[in-house]
Amino acid sequence: MDEKRGDIFAFFHFASRYFWQLAEVSIIRSTHSYCFTSRYYHNMDDALIDFLLSACNIGWTHQTMNYDVPNPYQFTERIIIAAQKDKAEASRLLETYIKKKWNAEDGWGYESAAVAKILGLDDSRLRNSSHYPYELVHYKNMREFPDSFYSDWLKNIYERQQGAQRLEKEFIHMVETDYTALEEQDFYEKYRERFLMELFPDAASYRNFRKEKGNAILGFLLVNALVTDGYILQMDFKDEPEEYLPDFVNERLETDYGVEQIELESVKSSENMDASTGMYDTKYVKAVQRKRKRKGFCLIWFLLDNDQYYTAVVPKKTVLGSTWN
Repeated sequence: MDEKRGDIFAFFHFASRYFWQLAEVSIIRSTHSYCFTSRYYHNMDDALIDFLLSACNIGWTHQTMNYDVPNPYQFTERIIIAAQKDKAEASRLLETYIKKKWNAEDGWGYESAAVAKILGLDDSRLRNSSHYPYELVHYKNMREFPDSFYSDWLKNIYERQQGAQRLEKEFIHMVETDYTALEEQDFYEKYRERFLMELFPDAASYRNFRKEKGNAILGFLLVNALVTDGYILQMDFKDEPEEYLPDFVNERLETDYGVEQIELESVKSSENMDASTGMYDTKYVKAVQRKRKRKGFCLIWFLLDNDQYYTAVVPKKTVLGSTWN
């Protein structure tokens, strides 16, 4: 076996260990190339498998945006995306993956080693890790994996990220337009399944509420629509923010902006609130806000005429638009 083929075989060896966790995989060596076959693969979708096989330039064309096991494997997507612009940041995320995301009980994180080899990351800080096969990654370092091999994979991921944000903006604009253009009955029927049925059991209750509020409930509707979609967190005035804020904030940072989660264990619990203290004025929330701002983000609060609290995470430099009534 020549050195180049030996290098490829070493890569396949640890990459296939990941595939075994998802499907029955065999590695076939031929005179011209190495091919992966999976008896059950096409009955499932997994973006990490697509990336690894595309990077090997074996003619793999299947592409998905899903992960058969999202936790922890979806985090590798952040490593791959970061590496396209900043290898140092990608290397840092690789270390985070092994030390904080990977389940130690699962042994070595072979898939992280495959990603590191493909992207050419600096994994020196993981040399002594008991969960990272460092020596295997650096076995006969002669194989290169140009990003052109997995360009279709990158295109799909970028389109998904842009599409989710675009679709949400289009949805908000559509609600704003329909609110004034449609009759109340038609508006209710159009958005009943989408989010209105959680607020109003029928069109009559929607019409009565709108009349009661002087026809000024667009803001109320949009906030609740974004609550349904997970972009805004709704909490009752009796809720303890430390019970809900950390998971919500970190999920939004990771999903919407690709920012690493922020540890909040050191933030002390909030004091009991009374009628004179809003949730956004508690010591806990202010401490969370300071941590967010250091990362370039902040919490914004939506004030509605009820006893609920609504908050969202936005970049600190965001210019907020007009207020909805």
